[in-house]
Amino acid sequence: MKKPLIYLLLFITITAGISAQDTITVQTLTFDSITTRRGVWEFPTGETFRKILMVHTLKCDIQTQHDQYECGEWDYLTYNKIYEHTGVYDSTLYFHPSFTFANNRTTDSVLISNEPVYNYFNHRHKNVSFPDTLSYENIEIGYPSEYAYDVIPTDYPAGRSQYLWKAEELTEQGFTEGDITGIKLSSLLFNEDVEHLMVRIAAVEIDELTPDTLINLLDTVFYNSCEFAVYDWNDINFSEPFYWDGQSNILIDFSFTNQQAGGVVELWGEDPGFNCGISSGSNNYALDFDGTFDFLKLPEDTYFNSDFTFEVWIYKRNNNNWSRVFDFGNGPNQNNVIVALSKQTSGKFSFHINNDNLNRSFEFDDVIPTNQWVHLTLRLTAHMGWVYINGEFVKLGLLQQPDDTERTINYIGRSNWSNDEFADMLIDEFRLYKTALEPEEIKAHYRMELENPQADTNLIVYFNFNEGTGTVVNDSSIYGHHAICYGLPSWYRITGPEVSLGFNQSNIRPWIQFERIESSGVEIVVENVIDSVADSPMQIVLFENLEEPTIPTDTVLYWQAGNSYVYENWHIVDSVWVEPDEIMFKEDLPYYGEPFEVLEQYEIGRFITPYGIGLSLGPEGFSWVFDVTDYAQFLQGEVDLSAGNQQELIDLKFIMIKGTPPRDVLQIDRIWGKYASYSYKNLDDDISLTAVTLPLLPEADEFKVKTRLTGHGHYSNTGEYPHCCEWKDNTHYLLVNSEQVADWHIFQYHDCGLNPVYPQGGTWPGAREGWCPGDLVTDHDFEITNYITGNEVTIDYDITPVPPDNQGMGNLFLEWKY
Repeated sequence: MKKPLIYLLLFITITAGISAQDTITVQTLTFDSITTRRGVWEFPTGETFRKILMVHTLKCDIQTQHDQYECGEWDYLTYNKIYEHTGVYDSTLYFHPSFTFANNRTTDSVLISNEPVYNYFNHRHKNVSFPDTLSYENIEIGYPSEYAYDVIPTDYPAGRSQYLWKAEELTEQGFTEGDITGIKLSSLLFNEDVEHLMVRIAAVEIDELTPDTLINLLDTVFYNSCEFAVYDWNDINFSEPFYWDGQSNILIDFSFTNQQAGGVVELWGEDPGFNCGISSGSNNYALDFDGTFDFLKLPEDTYFNSDFTFEVWIYKRNNNNWSRVFDFGNGPNQNNVIVALSKQTSGKFSFHINNDNLNRSFEFDDVIPTNQWVHLTLRLTAHMGWVYINGEFVKLGLLQQPDDTERTINYIGRSNWSNDEFADMLIDEFRLYKTALEPEEIKAHYRMELENPQADTNLIVYFNFNEGTGTVVNDSSIYGHHAICYGLPSWYRITGPEVSLGFNQSNIRPWIQFERIESSGVEIVVENVIDSVADSPMQIVLFENLEEPTIPTDTVLYWQAGNSYVYENWHIVDSVWVEPDEIMFKEDLPYYGEPFEVLEQYEIGRFITPYGIGLSLGPEGFSWVFDVTDYAQFLQGEVDLSAGNQQELIDLKFIMIKGTPPRDVLQIDRIWGKYASYSYKNLDDDISLTAVTLPLLPEADEFKVKTRLTGHGHYSNTGEYPHCCEWKDNTHYLLVNSEQVADWHIFQYHDCGLNPVYPQGGTWPGAREGWCPGDLVTDHDFEITNYITGNEVTIDYDITPVPPDNQGMGNLFLEWKY
């Protein structure tokens, strides 16, 4: 144990008298190399050196690119590596599938139909009747003086209306607290069949209706198709009675969904003298993304460069992992502005702005429910993001101004990251403004269709998705950012109960009777009415040129056969098998990539970055010194090397002291290849780092094994300390020719707390397996000359067994270099 100390003291004594002529300094990375971490530098040739020191200096600075801190927040592994250019070129054999979908993904086979395939939507209509009448109460409100055309506006394919009756109007007619079992509406001459008529009721405190008061928390009391009689009262018997408390006002919501627009339903109406109703006829569509294939791509443009506002209606069906509402950027982590439909699979919206030098994001606290329309607004002012749900402010989070740069890969429903999943959603009224709208405007927009979008120069994208057909979504703003459909998404017609825009206020409501029937029972016959909706075809990209298998030769449209589904409120309740006309099988087409030079990587030093929040490394930085004398053969001529990461600025220089080296290193063998991570259990089970036999140079006289290892990760089945592999003190064993020649520990019980780089954040003082935050990793060398008897040697490694009662520890890893 004294030898290194004597050697160090001797080294200090000798170097005290060294002249500048005896030392060569090679400067590589410098603090002004803000993002550069690799390069080629000229080192001396034809010289011998008795000592080579690598001086690794880090400095905290706001110019660092990793995060918003001057020194990076976290403790990361970093490596100092030499890349030996062998002059040997190779190419990689790849395989390209014979087909992909529009999302660039593929499968082993796909079932194809040449004819359209349908999805089915089941509606549970209820026919209600009373077998007898034990008592009957009926009141009539108002007097027929007007035509009420807007109650059920069947001149549109779908529609919705809401009307208000005040409590005093009912009590003045002698109606009292109790169940309401039905209503009657009075029709005129011209009437249409009404499909999927839904009646919903709520007790409310409001005393007038406006488009802003649209109520969605309602009880469904009637769902059926109707044919209204001519000049007569029409019974609407409730499948569930509605209890009226005798004090609240009553709001009734009427909606319908027909196959197509027709004539009007004429009802008698009356004017109660106040704003009693709102109504909207709808021919609106949304775009349906299936969560597997479908997305939109927008043209290249900047889109974001300062404050902005984004608005959209979303109906989410699944929380696909990291699915996107939109992702505009230039690829992964390149100038992205992102609204994630689900952060991972949490169901929470998250918001991200990734600039060249900094990424910022935050998430909405609550899980957004599936199978429900939600209006989302994100408003950016300076560095703050304001989130509004259904027109109401709900969250403030830290973001940043997006970079003013052209964005070339701009998706709706898809991520710029290839492993993220696609959005399973309906989307409507997608609007992007290059200004921060005021809260009052956001509240108003929540229930508003834009009537003259081209008059607003701040509106840079507006998709109302009302095309209803085709593969192009038209931008109604003056900027013409028309989007192309890929996948393909389907056009979804908004149903009556879903209508939430385009309401007009009215002071005319239907002439109505409220009924209260007491009967010995209620007879309800449920009729399943199934609507079929044609699914959109899928795009299949073909690669049929065997000479150039990566270049697409055609894009074809087919419908996907196999299981087609029956939905109820977007929940799958049944399936229908569609027999395929063809099965397309994937072939793997071979090709070779571009030739590349084979590089041999050698790790010459390892470092762990500090917990850097609030840390200062001084105006000149803090330096660590590595002895890299053993790597002298790589440090001559043009040297390709890399070091560090982007958390701190780095200065890297080599102090090369001339003289006779302690030993001439003839060859360096990486026993198990380049540095890598191995799981604890695989090391224990001798799956990783198994025995390796190496030939020896005949001219070599001495042999040494250099080790550099660190343990990482936190896991314990039992929850008991220590957690492996960062916090567990293991014994490491070196075996030569099946004989154990060394056992050692790398656990640093006191070194971390004594680290002069302080005070750091996090758990920096804690003892760790082979490393400390903000420090270099120590090598452990073992002389093995005395154990070698022939012209080859077998090297093996072993470790403390994984505890039998805590096998979960084995899932974490150790980082090795030999």
